[in-house]
Amino acid sequence: MTSMFSDDQPRRPDRLRLPVMSLREVVMFPRSIVPLFVGREASIKAIENAVSAYDKKIFLVAQRTPETEKPQAQDLFRVGTVSKILQMLRLPDGTIKVLFEGLYRAQWEDDGMEGFDGDFPTARVARLPEDDGDGAEAEALVRTAHEAMEHYGRINKKLAPETILAINAQTAPGRLADAIMPHLKVDYIKKQDILEQFEPVRRLEEAFALLQGEIEFSSIEKKIKSRVKQQMEKNQREYYLNEQLKAIHKEMGRDEDPLAEVAEFEQRLKDK
Repeated sequence: MTSMFSDDQPRRPDRLRLPVMSLREVVMFPRSIVPLFVGREASIKAIENAVSAYDKKIFLVAQRTPETEKPQAQDLFRVGTVSKILQMLRLPDGTIKVLFEGLYRAQWEDDGMEGFDGDFPTARVARLPEDDGDGAEAEALVRTAHEAMEHYGRINKKLAPETILAINAQTAPGRLADAIMPHLKVDYIKKQDILEQFEPVRRLEEAFALLQGEIEFSSIEKKIKSRVKQQMEKNQREYYLNEQLKAIHKEMGRDEDPLAEVAEFEQRLKDK
């Protein structure tokens, strides 16, 4: 039976051979919990083998191009996340719903990918070291990001208060950035850039910039929706007033269009 240490490499705890599951337009971050629907046969096989032979661990890595149906090593980003399978539910249509927990950043090593022609690929992955980051600048940035996240939670009703509390419980810059990113509606390429940013303060700076962009976009979106709503309410009021005028004229035995009468009256005033 294949195991996570079945490799010619020394048995170092920071290097493992794991099943690989490629992701389309999704980037998994450490310490995040994400449900995913899985349908590709190779991905299902990878998950099944991760459960049976790899202590439920799997390497999740994004595809460079989501349209690629059967990705090879060159189609995948180098950096992904070693994750744990928390739950798995088989669905009637043959797909499965899986709940993953991100554990840590990792990078697949050169010549470490294999099995793309078999049932599922595996990779020899190395854990990437992580520094928490400290100092006055880091503390100030964390505090500013906490405030921005609270603001974002107030304007984004889809984010539960408990989620905001959990995110803002992170005080290390790198961990805070990782906690913020899964909740931003930004392109997966930008999320991959954050995943590949190993300097924690810089990572939070970049995540904070994306968060600020989302706040500004949400504010503009809210103003547009408000204007559209006001215009619709105005149009609706004018419609009802017009209908009421028509009804009044009908009751008085006058079937003429009230707006036409107004236009005729205005024209008479001009002609005088």
